[in-house]
Amino acid sequence: MDPRPIDKAALAIKAFFDKLHPAELSVWQEFAQAGRIVATRKNQELHPVGGRAREIFFVLRGGVAMLLPGAEATVCTDFAFEGEFLVDYQAFLKGQASPFELRCVEACELFAMEREAFLRLTDSEPGRVFCQKIAEHLYFNKLGQQVDLLGKTAEQRYAGLLARGDQVARRAPLKLVASYLGIAPESLSRIRRRLARPLS
Repeated sequence: MDPRPIDKAALAIKAFFDKLHPAELSVWQEFAQAGRIVATRKNQELHPVGGRAREIFFVLRGGVAMLLPGAEATVCTDFAFEGEFLVDYQAFLKGQASPFELRCVEACELFAMEREAFLRLTDSEPGRVFCQKIAEHLYFNKLGQQVDLLGKTAEQRYAGLLARGDQVARRAPLKLVASYLGIAPESLSRIRRRLARPLS
C-alpha cells in the first residue's frame, strides 16, 4: 500500500537530510505535518515575478525552474528536481517580494511550507538544524554554480552536469539549460553534438 502523500513527503525529506544531519523518521513526520502537498501541471507558474515569497518548496516529483526576467531576455538561475529544495531564500526569510518566477518544467508533486510555519521550526533544536542545513545547501549549490560559471568553459560546465548525472542536462528544456549555463541555445546544441561524437 502506498504511503499517504504527507508520509511520502516525510520519507523524501528524511532521505535528503540523512546526507546532512540524520534524524529519526518521527522528526520529519512532525515536520511534514506543518506543510502541504501541491500538484501542478507542466509549464504552470508556481510563483509570480514580484510576488511575496511566502513558501519554500521541496520537489517530490517533477522539476521546477527559477527564472529572472530581464530587459532583453529571461535568465534561468536554478533548477530543482526530485529531492531538492527551491526558493528565493533571501526574499523568503525577509518576507519580501521576489524578482524571480518559479515555473514547473514538468508536471510536479511538491511539498510546500509557508514562511510562518518554517520560522516556527526554529523554536526547537531539530528545527533550527533543519533551517540551517537548508540555508547551507542552497548557499553552497549557488556558490558552486558561480565558481563554474566564472572558472570553466561552457563545454566544461555542461560536461560537468553530465558527469554528475545531473537531471538538468536530461530533463530541462534546451533553452533553459543554455540560459542556466550562460550560453546561447545554438552554442549548447554544438556542444551536445561534440560531446556525443565517439572518440577516434
